[in-house]
Amino acid sequence: MTNLIVAFNILYFRLGDVIPLAREVIIESMSDGVIVLDMKNCIVDLNPSARQLMGSNTEFIGKPVGEVWPEWFSVMGLGDITEGKEIVLDEGQRICDVSISPLIDWRDRIVSKVVVLRDVTDRKRSEKIKQSLKEKEILLQEIHHRVKNNIQVICSLLNLQSRHIKDKKYAEMLKESQDRIKSMGLIHEKLYKSESLAQIDFSEYIKDLAQSLFRSYGASASNIALKIEGNVCLGIDTAIPCGLLINELVSNSLKHAFPDRKGEITIAFRSDNRCIELIVSDNGVGIPDDIDFRTTESLGLHLVTILAEDQLGGEITLNRSAGTAFHITFEVK
Repeated sequence: MTNLIVAFNILYFRLGDVIPLAREVIIESMSDGVIVLDMKNCIVDLNPSARQLMGSNTEFIGKPVGEVWPEWFSVMGLGDITEGKEIVLDEGQRICDVSISPLIDWRDRIVSKVVVLRDVTDRKRSEKIKQSLKEKEILLQEIHHRVKNNIQVICSLLNLQSRHIKDKKYAEMLKESQDRIKSMGLIHEKLYKSESLAQIDFSEYIKDLAQSLFRSYGASASNIALKIEGNVCLGIDTAIPCGLLINELVSNSLKHAFPDRKGEITIAFRSDNRCIELIVSDNGVGIPDDIDFRTTESLGLHLVTILAEDQLGGEITLNRSAGTAFHITFEVK
């Protein structure tokens, strides 16, 4: 703002007699408010921007600035010569940077002073919004971190409990519950580490989830290959049911699709505008034709139907032509 005042000083005094029209055009068109005061703080000149910032249609010229503009007393509290100080106008609705500097004539005498007002309201509001968003991001990041840690504690407790279960059937049920909980915990871990707290890169999530399931079922990558096609970025409301879906279907393939044989599991995403198709397939032995996945007593397949239709609001179909392929289509909310 100092350069602006120097330029004003040159235009107002030193070039005033030479190019008055240029001075008038420049000063009148300034977006910053400019007020010229005499040594008694009476207004001798001001531009339209200053009139607007002062918020009055009163005739200003010749009057004491404090009489027509009460905020002047706030400006006076800044001292006679200031640079980049802030004042609040219009009962907090507007914020201005203020500079007050002497005006020197061609004989280097201080004959008056100039007050320059720069409206910084929008910038200050933007800074405040950015700060608020940053604080919310930090808070949300901490929430994801704590949820992840709490889920890890739950999984650890379940793991300890499973060591005391002798019945293999119930031990298997507990392990499946652990895997489901881990799939949700992994979502929060990915969001915690993600640059965007709103969405996660789902292909990275699938890789980590699949590795966890392979370890859980003792499956070897040399025997069962994992293929991931396509990618989408999903918010937490969609990512959690999708993660649970993949957890159930991949677990089902690892348990039943490849009895003493090699094979491949494929997880594919296809996106068309707001519609997403998720395909989880394997080239294993397939689900027998006489089993309806919607009515089977299998808890895992029952969960798959609920997650696809109720949680995601989508549709699910089963293709048995080359192993097992579940197609789930849904719209991103």
